[in-house]
Formats: sequence, C-alpha cells, structure tokens
Amino acid sequence: MERRQVESFLRGVTWLAEAPADFQDQVLSKCDMLWFGKSDLVYDAGDEASGLFGVVEGHLEVHLPTRGIESTLSYVGGPDSWHGDIAAVTGQRRKIAIIAGSDCQVLRLPRREIARMTNSDPIVWRYFLFLLARNYAKAMNVVAALKQADPVRRVAFMLFIFSEESLGGAELACLSRIWPS
Repeated sequence: MERRQVESFLRGVTWLAEAPADFQDQVLSKCDMLWFGKSDLVYDAGDEASGLFGVVEGHLEVHLPTRGIESTLSYVGGPDSWHGDIAAVTGQRRKIAIIAGSDCQVLRLPRREIARMTNSDPIVWRYFLFLLARNYAKAMNVVAALKQADPVRRVAFMLFIFSEESLGGAELACLSRIWPS
C-alpha cells in the first residue's frame, strides 16, 4: 500500500480509530514504513524497546520465550494489530519475540517519538494506555482459551477471539492432526 492508503486504513480501525484526529495525525506523521519478509525477526525477547509496530498488510506472530526449548507461538496479529506497546511505553527490554508470519508491511512509531509526544502533552498517555489495555485484555482472552481442556471449547474460544481480527489459526488452539499409520 502507498503511504496515503496506509494512513487512511489505520485511521479507520481499532485503537487508532478510537483516538482523536490530532493524535492520529501525530502518530502517523512520526511513523516509519517498514517491510519484513516471511520469517524475518521483527524483534526478539531481550531486545531494547524500539517502538510500536502497527500491521498494515500481512501478519506478525507473537512468540513467548520458554527456558530450554524453542519459543512458543501464542498469537497471530493481522492488519490493524499493534505490537510492542509494553516495552515502548515502559522502556523495558522486550519480553516476547515478534516474527513475520508472512511478507508484511508495518508502521513503526519509534519510542523516542512516543516520549516526545507524551512530554509535550501528558494527556497523550491516555491513548497509549488504551492500546495497553486493549492488548492486555486480548492476552487474557487467549490465556483463558488455551486453558480449556476440551479441544472443541478451546477452538470455539479461539475462533471467538479471532472473530474480532482478520486472521485465525488452529495452531494457536494447541491442536494437531494425528494421521492413521
């Protein structure tokens, strides 16, 4: 998408759409446009906070680090999802890894721009906190879904969560196919 289309799209969906136009203008004017190929690492657990990443096209995978084994896929965020909010707001190192699940186009709002925006107008914190609250609620819904022992209920919960997004994924419901030998 061209920059004009990207901005129009993001102004009309989820978190950014719920904020006032002047905040939308600030965010979009300070974002860099980036492209990632399938399987590219956007950021890794332990990385320094670099900013927020808003998906425009494609999808990003959220991987939780686990000791001694490979990271675990826990969520897939498609167009209009924003990632990196906790580290971008707190300045702490990343706790999760984000990997491009497909070729992706994203906007990145650098952490230094978030600091400038919030220093010049403290009310701006409110809009970043809305994003944190939205993503926290989504994480709690995923945890609740994955705790369902019955696979039918687990799939139903995950489908409900994904009904609010543009993606879905059986791998996130901890299901697999066992082929007869």
